[in-house]
Amino acid sequence: MHKSREATTEWKIAVKRRLAAQIEHRLMDRYTNKPSYGLRSKLINRLLEDYIATHPSPLDAPPLTEAEIDGLKQEVETG
Repeated sequence: MHKSREATTEWKIAVKRRLAAQIEHRLMDRYTNKPSYGLRSKLINRLLEDYIATHPSPLDAPPLTEAEIDGLKQEVETG
């Protein structure tokens, strides 16, 4: 598996303490008794990628057709 060379941005986020503890426990390396290096970032990136894949942006919608625009105009005019 190769390491991603994509540029990253650091986010400072607040996570509920209980939730953070549960995640840390699941990512724990049993030999070092610490979360394995980079796993939190990998988890967050995977969750965000899954979210984007399943929640399309309204900005990604195709432009309205002339017929759709005409229909919207009629709706506005007839109120």
